[in-house]
Amino acid sequence: MRLYALIALFSLITAVSCFGNTANAPSQGDDRGHPVLELAGNKIEVNHGRPTLRGRNPEAMMQPGQVWRMGANDPTTFSTQGDLRFGDKVVTAGNYILQAKLVEAKKWNLLIQSEAGSTVEVPFTLQTTDKSVEALTITLEKRDKGGRMVLMWGTLSLAVDFQSVPKSASAADNDNWNELTAFHAVMSATFHPMEEGNFKPIRTRAAEMAAKAKQWSDSTPPALYDKAEIKTNVAKLAQESQTLAALVAKKASDVQIKESLNALHDRFHEIAGMCNDAKKQSL
Repeated sequence: MRLYALIALFSLITAVSCFGNTANAPSQGDDRGHPVLELAGNKIEVNHGRPTLRGRNPEAMMQPGQVWRMGANDPTTFSTQGDLRFGDKVVTAGNYILQAKLVEAKKWNLLIQSEAGSTVEVPFTLQTTDKSVEALTITLEKRDKGGRMVLMWGTLSLAVDFQSVPKSASAADNDNWNELTAFHAVMSATFHPMEEGNFKPIRTRAAEMAAKAKQWSDSTPPALYDKAEIKTNVAKLAQESQTLAALVAKKASDVQIKESLNALHDRFHEIAGMCNDAKKQSL
């Protein structure tokens, strides 16, 4: 799957852990963190869930190769009004979903997943704090000529630095499609719990997702994605979202809901792949 698998990223309800392990489910009543940083005229924001530790060891809850949603409930999101450089990787202005990947013991990477289907993967710097942090905390701070994002939970501390980059005069037209992002946020918050056997999110948010799909279908796409194939498939996604919502309203079985949501998820990633191809062709 080519996007947000954004994806990541990715949104757990009640008995589902922020690591995808139901045996280690965090408290789900926690508030959300919303750090903001102004850097060279660029507003940078993160929005994340704040699960509590409750005596657990975050590193012991992960296996090498696993991807962590960096929070709980809705996905951890990242937005930047200007282009940023993370090491040798450039993240263009837009909205993203963040995840962390345990590559191997003591080695973590940050996954920055775009709404158009691409993923930037950059290494975290692993640090250790003397004082345990009970509720997951992400901070944004100025550092040297750039900024730093730090994630802290327990004695685990993961940091990554970034710098603002001037926008090229030849940069492509804005490729942000806000309605795509809004739909994906609900998709991510319902599909991933369903994968783990939790059908409550999709049963409570199916109508909302259908409404987001219709808004997406009715919207005007950025010029980059204004293609007949993409618009046709978004229209199909809106119809399929309505079908899923109708199944939920009729109290269909989990098997039926899973089949319909899987098909809708595949449709979304097909569209995301088309958008990604369109973006590559414009470069």
